[in-house]
Amino acid sequence: MNWIDISICAVALIAILGQSLMPRLRHFIMAGGASIGLLLVWLKTGSIIAPLQAVPLDVMLVLLGLTLFGDFILKSNVFAVLIRIIANVCRGKPTRIYLFFSLIMFIISALLNNYQAVLLLTPALIGILSQLEGVKKFYVSILFGTMIVLSNLGGAALPISDFPALYMFAQGVISFGSYVPSATPMVLVATAFVIVIGVLAIRFNSKGNASKSSLISVAFTTSLYRAIKVLKPKLIWSIVIFSGMMIFWIKGVNPTVVTVIGLTLLAVVIEKGAFLEQKIREIDASIFIFYFSLFAVIATIQSTPFLNMIAEWVSSQKDDPLLLIIIFSTTTTLVTAIVSAGPSTVVLLPVALQIADSYPPNMVIACFALSICAGSSIFTFSATAGPLVQSLSEKYKLTVEGKPLSFGFKEYFLPGLLGGLIIYIVNLIFIFLNLKSTIL
Repeated sequence: MNWIDISICAVALIAILGQSLMPRLRHFIMAGGASIGLLLVWLKTGSIIAPLQAVPLDVMLVLLGLTLFGDFILKSNVFAVLIRIIANVCRGKPTRIYLFFSLIMFIISALLNNYQAVLLLTPALIGILSQLEGVKKFYVSILFGTMIVLSNLGGAALPISDFPALYMFAQGVISFGSYVPSATPMVLVATAFVIVIGVLAIRFNSKGNASKSSLISVAFTTSLYRAIKVLKPKLIWSIVIFSGMMIFWIKGVNPTVVTVIGLTLLAVVIEKGAFLEQKIREIDASIFIFYFSLFAVIATIQSTPFLNMIAEWVSSQKDDPLLLIIIFSTTTTLVTAIVSAGPSTVVLLPVALQIADSYPPNMVIACFALSICAGSSIFTFSATAGPLVQSLSEKYKLTVEGKPLSFGFKEYFLPGLLGGLIIYIVNLIFIFLNLKSTIL
């Protein structure tokens, strides 16, 4: 590699690490890294067309389309009504609150995405906790920590749920038929372990009985959502069109085409396009600017021999397939924990594809998805859900033991580390089960 290649890789590394270390400036850092990287590519080749052509606009279209599709489903108020029902079922009991909100977080994250799930559930949960007496910091740490971990697991449950799987889905690396049978069962196993360990931790540290203010909590939450009713036409049309999209996805039709057509049909039948127009005007463009910049940064790396050098090294390690996949999974987990799920997915996917042919079908991609999920669960800054929960805890004035609590790095560290470790162990079990004949 010449000095320009080294400079391109250095700029990319600084941008990827910098955005994780300074999340408040992540868009500026990533956009700056992309700009400098493209300038260096221009100095090397005299053109920036090649790296810009490598930016996967189809992935961004699917990401935008499914985000807007989620807004249509939320517009039906079905989840708001579900929160009201859950509040009545929980009756202010800490263990029930933990269990039901954890499950609904996983489900919404799997069907929509974890960003929308956290935005929907966190304010309601803070409202319930504010009406309960005797809530301990340990309980809040386990509760919110588990919700963040489960939002990541929900995001890994289906190819359309969160960016890592969605990126591979839109790129044609995975399909419903390949991803769901291999990755989803392991995600469900990890989810069950995380929930059970959380329940045991809560019961071990408290009696888990309803507090004196249980009825106040139920009344408070019910009052928040009393006037809200499910808008059946919106819900029915959303379910019908989404089900049709699922059928075409499962049949292997191009995911971008299916998403665009499905969203267009839904926009026409619901308010004749007026709601879609409103959401487009309101949509937060920052996430798309971030991913466009990220893709551009990775494209500049692809103009250097760096990834080819990694691929050659990986090929030289294929004599011990068990050791290689463990090293790859561990590396993916640690890299994701440091730089977050989006960058690690884009950077490490070529390596996953390089070694995939040496293993049983779909095994490496499933390991890759679980490793990213494990890494994104370790620290608050490792995925979108962590900083968002912290922001919402400050916005809605979460108070625990008489003091304001900003649910940040310190509060999340123990449940996050434990959740990430559980997912990592499940991934190792998956590896050993798939390679048991090689081991024996």
